[in-house]
Amino acid sequence: MKIGYVTNTNPKDRLSQSGAHYSMFNALKTDGTDVVHIGRSLWSLGSRLPRPLKRARRFLRAQSARETNYEEGMRIAQLLQKEIVKANVDLLYTANSPTSCLETDLPIVYRSDLTYRLYCEHYPIVRRAPKAVRDYQEEAEARKIQRADLIIYPSQWAADSAVEDYGASREKILVAPSGANVENIPSMEEILANRAENPCRLLFLGREWERKGGAIAVETTIALNEMGLKTELIIVGTQPDFEVPSEFVTVVGFLDKNSNRERAQLEQLLKSCHFMHVPTRGEAFSLAFCEASAFGLPVISTATGGVPSAVKNGINGQLLPLEARGSDYAKVIIDLFSDRKAYEKLMVNSRKLYDDSLNWGAWGDVVRPRVMDLLRSR
Repeated sequence: MKIGYVTNTNPKDRLSQSGAHYSMFNALKTDGTDVVHIGRSLWSLGSRLPRPLKRARRFLRAQSARETNYEEGMRIAQLLQKEIVKANVDLLYTANSPTSCLETDLPIVYRSDLTYRLYCEHYPIVRRAPKAVRDYQEEAEARKIQRADLIIYPSQWAADSAVEDYGASREKILVAPSGANVENIPSMEEILANRAENPCRLLFLGREWERKGGAIAVETTIALNEMGLKTELIIVGTQPDFEVPSEFVTVVGFLDKNSNRERAQLEQLLKSCHFMHVPTRGEAFSLAFCEASAFGLPVISTATGGVPSAVKNGINGQLLPLEARGSDYAKVIIDLFSDRKAYEKLMVNSRKLYDDSLNWGAWGDVVRPRVMDLLRSR
């Protein structure tokens, strides 16, 4: 049997959707099932246009979004259909891919981090799009949800939206938490040996400074130092949009997981820091929190969006309300850090949650049987 993994990015790229495509593509494989990529023909769409024409194309699309987006959707569907026929697949697994106009008799598995309705509500950049664009995307989302034979989300939050906002049947929805995209996972003994008692080290990991709550993480670090706990904040994945206090903030910047050296650098930070502190303003799930749990690194974040499906209070971290500020987070961190036994228990429980559910092996164990049922029903 053969699964067509449909995406307009490269599923073999560890950076594609934070590595989720890479991991799902491999987790779907079994001894009797092959997985092939569908969507290579989409990589070059628009890539041969000179930059000024690309900008003009985006402008024109915004002015007549409904017609242009529909036309683009049909063009994409035609390209995908050619690949599907050539690959001779038995089922389509569509992951964050533009397939709303695709017509096929094959079973479809639709996997997404969240619904478009939630995307608009929690990601400000989406709300700034022209209304015609948002209307079209809302219709496209409804088509994909209604046509799918199986729908997979990483959080109950997203699953509830599919039912309440799009009328999806709960029977065809599967909630399967995503996993960590790390390879060299250390033992708890190694983690404990690398995690010195002082100073307290916070890891901020994310590409979007504002949405991930970078300014609040800096506030937390300042507050902890003012409270007498020597604390360092390490920023990975992005650059602050203001000057940060260099005496206790280190900006590492972006680390490429496709590079062995930079991936090892990230893994060392996950081993040596004491907390992952990402007070996000909006989040579908966050693979970074799964990676933190793999390294026994407690997460201090926000109870918003799909985060409660990745971070369980008192087990692998602590979630505060969206309105919490740096001083509130600092109180939580200093209480946890000052009790070494309680902190080490949190480390152990974080790793156990990863071993039990926040890994791609566990994801595959949940997803593959449902996919196999669809394949056998053809």
